[in-house]
Amino acid sequence: MSGFKIPLAVGYDDEELSAFSGFDINFYPFGQKKTCYYLGPKVRAGLLNDRFFNYDVFWAVLINNGVSITPKEKFNFNISAGIGIISEYDDTDFEPWATINFSLGYRF
Repeated sequence: MSGFKIPLAVGYDDEELSAFSGFDINFYPFGQKKTCYYLGPKVRAGLLNDRFFNYDVFWAVLINNGVSITPKEKFNFNISAGIGIISEYDDTDFEPWATINFSLGYRF
């Protein structure tokens, strides 16, 4: 089984705007159940201003691993970690990048 996500995030760090969007493709090797494991690629692009990176415009490619838990029919939450590379939009230098995510969701 597979699924996809289109995330959108906006935040502020030291009064500087950070925002991104992207696309995730998740593969569920054991099927989608109340608790399930998933993995797959994710792509991100946007503005990033934080303590570690100061990119005006960035893009990133990561491999994602996570667990999705659905305690009720339409409500779920996810915990995931990704590892990959990040770069400024107009630069050819890459840096390693890792993410940890926690999200709450409602399925339609």
